[in-house]
Amino acid sequence: PESIGQLSKLETLYIESNPYLRIIPESIGQLSNLLSLTIDSNDILEGIPESIGQLLKLSELKIEYNCKIESIPDSVSQLSNLISLNISDNENIRSVTTDIGFLNKLEELNLSRNKLSFLPESIGQLSNLKVLNIQSNEISELPEIIGNLNKLEYFYIIGNNLRDLPESVKNLTKLKEFSLSGNPFIQLSNPLIQFFRNLDNHVYGLDELDTSNSNISNENNTSTFLQVNGYGVETFAGTVEA
Repeated sequence: PESIGQLSKLETLYIESNPYLRIIPESIGQLSNLLSLTIDSNDILEGIPESIGQLLKLSELKIEYNCKIESIPDSVSQLSNLISLNISDNENIRSVTTDIGFLNKLEELNLSRNKLSFLPESIGQLSNLKVLNIQSNEISELPEIIGNLNKLEYFYIIGNNLRDLPESVKNLTKLKEFSLSGNPFIQLSNPLIQFFRNLDNHVYGLDELDTSNSNISNENNTSTFLQVNGYGVETFAGTVEA
């Protein structure tokens, strides 16, 4: 109800598993002391109010399993105190705000299992990000600026449409875990291969690289094949045939 905005001291709010909820009132933006908001499993909820951007004390926001929602308001980028943002398992969301980079305190970003086809360039501005999960989307390319996330520790890109990775990935030197299975024929350069070798057992999921059509080579005119799985990283060298 519109009167929800009168709960001025409220710090935590769950809006979940409501089979008849279609609209969240704009008055939710009046909850000036709200720290945590969860909007979860509302089958016919049609959208998120623009006034959500007024919740300036919010540090945690979860919007997940809402099958009718098609977009997230750009005003989310105004939530400058957000530490954790989870927008996952919303089967009709195809993009996130291009201004997501304004969330400069963000440490955890979960965008998994939506219908995203790209990441906005501004994602490289999330200088405090430690966890990035974009698995099970339709992303075919990562922006080069992804390498600016120099505090990133956990990176999950499983189940997208990626065929290669930007060279800047090798700048993510604080990675503790990197999972990238379920992407077709990923081809990598030798510097990236060396980067994965240095990560040792913390890279998971890539069963093979197709280097048959790539430019990967070294001084001895040999090709390098990288296999990354749950047991670590293995490399094999073989002569390149003309």
